[in-house]
Amino acid sequence: MQARRKPNTIATRAIMSAGKGHKYWGDFPGKEAEIENAAKDIYSLLFGDIVELDLHNTDVPRAGQPYSSTAFKMILDFVNEFNDITPAMWQRSKMTKKSKTTTPELLDDVDGSATIECLINVKRAAKLVFGSKDGALGFDPTVYSYGVTGYFHPAAFLASIKFAQRLERENKLIVFTTIREAFEDFLVRNKWVINTLVNPSCQLLNESLINLISK
Repeated sequence: MQARRKPNTIATRAIMSAGKGHKYWGDFPGKEAEIENAAKDIYSLLFGDIVELDLHNTDVPRAGQPYSSTAFKMILDFVNEFNDITPAMWQRSKMTKKSKTTTPELLDDVDGSATIECLINVKRAAKLVFGSKDGALGFDPTVYSYGVTGYFHPAAFLASIKFAQRLERENKLIVFTTIREAFEDFLVRNKWVINTLVNPSCQLLNESLINLISK
């Protein structure tokens, strides 16, 4: 309720509806088409065709089932993560006097520009991992985001994208490709790693993987 006019919330709703349905971004004349097209592209990158999850079917949604109970929260976390947005930036009533002075407020989007910026950052992150053009890593979600029982782990999904972005930021994508086969074989044989990503040790594990690859 407090964040309904915030750019991260509008961007999340646009992605979840693939730019269709009720236009939460309808107050942005001249930018509606840009928001809808970006949201549609992101939805396609993350979910693709709707299929039923099956242990014998590797053609699974990269970001899990879009109509699951956790999908909206995961996409909101995705938008927030790759736009450096935290709940404290809009949940002003829960902030202490000290945090109010140190945490910038996320303002309402009045013209659509902030929503578009959110979508651009999310699309860039999604294309790096799931895009089909040159330079995209094309991660297999069954390797990086699904556990041994076929259950989709949102935390592992977000961690894989953060992992890819850090590789790009530190110019280690080429190094990664040289050991990628062995790395992914390890993940397939040790599915406990995916479950580990769900807990707070995620950051430590990412650090360890980066250090291992850099060597």
